[in-house]
Amino acid sequence: MTDESQTPPAAPPSAPVRVKRPKVLSRPKRWAEACSKALAAFEDLERAADALEEVMSDLTDLQQEYSEWKDNLPDNLQQGILADKLDTVCDLSLEDIAQNVRDAIEEQRSVVEEAEGTDLPVGFGRD
Repeated sequence: MTDESQTPPAAPPSAPVRVKRPKVLSRPKRWAEACSKALAAFEDLERAADALEEVMSDLTDLQQEYSEWKDNLPDNLQQGILADKLDTVCDLSLEDIAQNVRDAIEEQRSVVEEAEGTDLPVGFGRD
């Protein structure tokens, strides 16, 4: 004999569980965000190029001191280890390093600026 009064009441039907998906930004918004981040990174690079320019100026000033030392070597030291080392220091192409870096940054930044201003295609209401 079963006692129906001891059976637990039936659970109400469960409501469907809605899983909230993270909102994905549209491609144009993600494009704009990526361009903005890239341009911010270029600003960091430009600050680094400023710092590089300062230290390269110090380095070229020192190189000039070595050049003057080499130019003022006595005749008996013009051929030897010291002269060879001074030649090595003086022959380094240091003058244009900072400017070359700055030019490369500006050239590549212009590509990102062009990307930022690009008229993007829009697709079927999903963008």
